[in-house]
Amino acid sequence: MRRPAMYSSSKPWVPSRVPDMGLSEAVPTDKAQTTPVGLRPWRQLDHSDPRWLWAAIGTLCILSLVMLGLLLQARPAVLTQKQIDAAVLHTLENATLPSPAVRAYEAILPSVVRVVSYRTDPKTNNETQYGVGTGVVIVDKV
Repeated sequence: MRRPAMYSSSKPWVPSRVPDMGLSEAVPTDKAQTTPVGLRPWRQLDHSDPRWLWAAIGTLCILSLVMLGLLLQARPAVLTQKQIDAAVLHTLENATLPSPAVRAYEAILPSVVRVVSYRTDPKTNNETQYGVGTGVVIVDKV
């Protein structure tokens, strides 16, 4: 046996038209005249409208993409004190550190110069090399 179809008794919302009777210049006195025609309050929106469903689907898709991006984001590893100690010990065992003398030599090396002295021979009036040596250039910045 077939069931009879049941229909909702609610009527679809139709915006009310307020007829203009030449009172447009008059001051409105009640609330119905102060609200714009064609706009309905939030409570009277039709929640069975498919646009609500698509808006909810879109919102859920965006939220799921944001959550997936946050989950796949690389996080830095947290180092423990044991890991740091092991890395320092490994470096000290495998790397040779320069001695203080080598560091001092490398710091002074750009300041070391070669000094050559010349002497003029009084008989021939020619310059001849008289001596060779080294020196250190000191720049006094005050």
